[in-house]
Amino acid sequence: MLKKISILMIILLLTITGCSKEIEVEQPIIEEVPIVEEPIIEESHIIDEFNELLSFGKADELGIFIDENIEMVDKAEAEYMIEMLVVYQSELINDMNMKIYVIDYMNALNVDMGGVLNPDLINNIKDETIRKEFQVLVDAKLKIVRYEENPSVETNWEEISGLSEYFTDDFVKMINLNNLIQSRIYDYYYQDFDKLVEDIVETEQLILSNEKSFLSWQLELVYQKQIAALLVGPEGEYLGAFITKEGQVYDRILEFGEIYKETDLGDLIDVLIKSDADDFSVLADIIRSHNILGLKSDKKVTIQMLSDGVSTFNMTRVDIPGNSSLEEKINRLIDEQVNSLSSDIEGQKLVFINPAYGTDKYLSLMISSTFINPESGYDFKSSFLTIDLETGEKVTLDEFFGLPFDEYKISIEKLKDVELNEMPEFIMDSMGVVLLIPLEEQAYSEYLMINVSEIMDYVDPWVFYK
Repeated sequence: MLKKISILMIILLLTITGCSKEIEVEQPIIEEVPIVEEPIIEESHIIDEFNELLSFGKADELGIFIDENIEMVDKAEAEYMIEMLVVYQSELINDMNMKIYVIDYMNALNVDMGGVLNPDLINNIKDETIRKEFQVLVDAKLKIVRYEENPSVETNWEEISGLSEYFTDDFVKMINLNNLIQSRIYDYYYQDFDKLVEDIVETEQLILSNEKSFLSWQLELVYQKQIAALLVGPEGEYLGAFITKEGQVYDRILEFGEIYKETDLGDLIDVLIKSDADDFSVLADIIRSHNILGLKSDKKVTIQMLSDGVSTFNMTRVDIPGNSSLEEKINRLIDEQVNSLSSDIEGQKLVFINPAYGTDKYLSLMISSTFINPESGYDFKSSFLTIDLETGEKVTLDEFFGLPFDEYKISIEKLKDVELNEMPEFIMDSMGVVLLIPLEEQAYSEYLMINVSEIMDYVDPWVFYK
């Protein structure tokens, strides 16, 4: 029996024997192997589902969806998912940061969970409503961080770092830098600043090497926290060094200013060293305003202390190199807003103009005046101002939303259970916008926070990015 034989050999055999009979060759038996078709994963469908969830879902649902689907999308889509998660977290963050000081919530945190948001101990919380709310925080990838023992809800960067394999290198660096500052890895209570300063310089380089995006926005926010850790310190402890101009902290910061004098950190240290401010709040304002428009902006915001012999003014000034006319227009607008607020106040007053938030296009200011009223009682007035830095004009809420007041009034009233009788003044915030709502027959006004996720029908999150 022939196992293997070539066609040429068969023809040759037939020719030699003259035999016309067919030669039967046994064919090998080939077993059919079933074909298993790989499932076709269409990433666009995952993102379509995610975007659909954005229209009605909450941050906790987004967090769960991300865990279940992130391995099926590419890196750009994975980073987009985290971007939207962080945007939608703002609503939960603001809501819980208000509730956390209520005694039942504080007991649930401190007694039932041992002072931290511990997923393993949530079931210890007896109140079902509170237990569910804390579980929502966990599902939304949020955590509770302590600042001088005060609890604050924030993005859980340690949790997000567990997904690092799905992101680009710079995105992973941003997550890790956030986790470092949030987890208090640095031993800056003992002035061991070296690692912190290295990370500040790295963050600067990442900001400067990336285009405006969610990534650069988050890097700018972590940069502010790093700067505060280095120059403000726990409970503002380090600010005194810039008043006394001496001590271990001052010497170390002076050294870093020299080593990194070509960086923005070096510029800020130089400003503080040359400052003759003798007030902690003024120094804090200088630090906070130094890069409020973003590291890439050529515009600068500065703080000046002025006095007319009776009243004191903590003035914000905008410096625009190469465009003196726009600079003058913006600073004149600020002065007009201050005069509008305080011109009818007689006698001594203290006026503060505090930068609240800024980008390359917008600057928002909180303006307040404290004074003694005719009844010899302490009194307070405030106003908000948002400026378009490209035109030098005041920005109204209508212009910011791109809609007439009547077209968004009812939506905000229902959303926040508030009555808006007129278009309110507003400022930007990293989490959204804050409205100044006048209270009837009272000098004071109410602050109303509207989160980024709640105004996405009117404003793209892009406008908040630096």
